[in-house]
Amino acid sequence: MKNRKIVLAGLAALVALLVLAGCEQANPPTAISTSDMQVQSRQGVVSNLLAPIVNLIPLPRGDGKNTVVSKSALVTPWSNTTITLESSYRTVLGTTCTRSLSFTVPAGAVDRPLVVTATLDTADAGVNFKPEGLVFRTPARLDFKVSSLLSLTWLTAFYYVSDDGNFERISCANLTVVPVLGIVDMKGAAIAHFSRYAFGR
Repeated sequence: MKNRKIVLAGLAALVALLVLAGCEQANPPTAISTSDMQVQSRQGVVSNLLAPIVNLIPLPRGDGKNTVVSKSALVTPWSNTTITLESSYRTVLGTTCTRSLSFTVPAGAVDRPLVVTATLDTADAGVNFKPEGLVFRTPARLDFKVSSLLSLTWLTAFYYVSDDGNFERISCANLTVVPVLGIVDMKGAAIAHFSRYAFGR
C-alpha cells in the first residue's frame, strides 16, 4: 500500500510538471531543438534498455498516397545544387496532405559529378535519397514540410532510418510541430549521408 501511494504521488507530480511546462498558451506551435543521438527501433537489437522506441509518422490514407514522386539532379563539386519536390493528395478524411522539400548540396560536398535522386516515401512522412551509401564531405541541407498528419506529438523528431532498423536523430536549425493541424515543418537538417530519412516519435 505504501509503495502504491509513492507511485501515485510520483505520477501526479509528473503530470503536474507536464501541465505547467506545456500549457502557457492554447495549442501553440511547438519548436523543438534537436541534437544528434542514437536510438533503437522495435526491430533493432536492443543494446541499451533505456533507448527510446521510435515509431515513424505514417502518411494518411487517400487517393495518390502511393504515387511515386521523385526528382533527380546532377551534383558537381564546383557549385551548389538544389532539388525541390512537392506533391499533394486528398486524404480519406477530405483534407489535403502536402509534402514539400528543398534539398541543397553545397559546392565541394562531392569529389566528382554524380546524379542524386530524392523520392518521397509512400508509407511514412519521409524521403529516400540515392545513390545509397553516398557520404558528403560537407553536409547537405534539407527543408521538409508535411501537412495533414494524424499522429503528431511534441515528441516528433527527424531521423535517419538505417537498413537494419536503427534510427539516428538528425539535428536541424528549426522543427515546428502543430499537432492540431497535422503540420510538421523542418528547416536546415544536416544530411551527411544517404539513404532514408523520416519523421518519427
